[in-house]
Amino acid sequence: MGKLGQRGIPCRLLREREPEHPLNVGRDLHPSGNTTGARMFATYTVSSFVKESLARWSAFVAETSGSGIIHVLDSHPFQNSVRVLSQMNADSATIAAYQSRVEQKAAELRPVLIYFDAGDAERALRAIAEHVGRRGPTT
Repeated sequence: MGKLGQRGIPCRLLREREPEHPLNVGRDLHPSGNTTGARMFATYTVSSFVKESLARWSAFVAETSGSGIIHVLDSHPFQNSVRVLSQMNADSATIAAYQSRVEQKAAELRPVLIYFDAGDAERALRAIAEHVGRRGPTT
């Protein structure tokens, strides 16, 4: 994977839309790519989503701790999980408590946040909206 791999550093990129993403609750029901998540929202409650997500985080931390592999997470935990919880109409206190628990679990991995500045944020958001608008959501 890019510069890390070129330097001989073992790494694994986990993209948001990866079918077997270890952190995506609902697997193929997860709202990304070509699914709106309607089936997932009919299957999960806020409580069951949070419970499964925290279990997935615990398993991920246990599996990756000490593995010597750098795991790069695309859009986790904040963008992805908070978006889903918001779509499920979770209240802000529930979301804050959930994120706090995720942060506690993830802290064991000593994470680093890397933010790629897209430059003109308004232009970037318009391009994303145009792309999504052309494709349109499907279930």
